[in-house]
Amino acid sequence: MPTITRLLQQPGRSGMVSVFLDNEFALAVDLDLAANLFVGQQLTDDLVRNLREDNAYQQALARSLRFLGYRARSELELTQRLKEWDVDPGIAARVLSRLRQLRLVDDQAFAAWWVESRGRQSPRGRLAMHAELRGKGVADTVIEEALAEIDEDATVLRLALARAAQLRRLPRPDFDRRLGGFLARRGFSGATIRRALAQAWAAQGMADLPED
Repeated sequence: MPTITRLLQQPGRSGMVSVFLDNEFALAVDLDLAANLFVGQQLTDDLVRNLREDNAYQQALARSLRFLGYRARSELELTQRLKEWDVDPGIAARVLSRLRQLRLVDDQAFAAWWVESRGRQSPRGRLAMHAELRGKGVADTVIEEALAEIDEDATVLRLALARAAQLRRLPRPDFDRRLGGFLARRGFSGATIRRALAQAWAAQGMADLPED
């Protein structure tokens, strides 16, 4: 049965410890796992395999936490990233399960955050946000719940009024075309855009002017 003959903290990697079995390097584990090991300890093949798997899990979990630290992610985004990191599927499943328990991977919370963030930083219509969230793997029912409280008419009017000031010297057809195109690219529906165009045109004090 292999015996631990040396435990050596790796230089430049303070969180990793090299494990030597019978005077030969066998594997590297993080400090938490190394805390349960000692020189002279005998390890069965099953224990060595478990150590490797636990270490792979710890490393994948730590990497995932760093990834989630940049911004919220959907479960699909993290799943895809774990694949890119070549994490074993079984280990990836353990990581996702743990992060679900911690509520760090939660598509319902992610969708709510995405909608709030969009409304604050770069407003979009329901169509656009629905497509964005679906592309991130969020279920339609979860998306609809996140979008339920949006006042799209208020959002599109706010955007239209801000943009209209730059277009006020245009004749009505050009005004509608330019502003309507801008709002359409933001994912607002046709009916919503038409209402906003009329209000924005009137707000410029030009409702009674000839349209051409």
